[in-house]
Amino acid sequence: MDGQEIILSRKTSFLTFFLTTCSHCQVESASLNKVFHKYHESKELQILAVAPRMDSRENLMKFIDEYQITYPILHDQENQVIKLYGVIAVPHNIFIDREGKVKRVITVRLIW
Repeated sequence: MDGQEIILSRKTSFLTFFLTTCSHCQVESASLNKVFHKYHESKELQILAVAPRMDSRENLMKFIDEYQITYPILHDQENQVIKLYGVIAVPHNIFIDREGKVKRVITVRLIW
């Protein structure tokens, strides 16, 4: 959330689009921490959460604190990433391979 550029390449990536007020997203986000901790050190999987501009920075910070989120969250203030991937509802999850190709889109809550 601090304005860093994030490059999705050379590793499998998982993008999760969410809203802090979405109950399904809350459950999914909490369980995604386990996956992040399992794969973060090995660098086999890059996890990135994307929140739309309608979520305030204040709400995002509360969400991160409440659910103890340790994976990176992008606050898509211009909704550019959301538009790029055609997200129209949340939760919306995308698996991207090492070549940058979308391999799977899942539009239901995932429990890890």
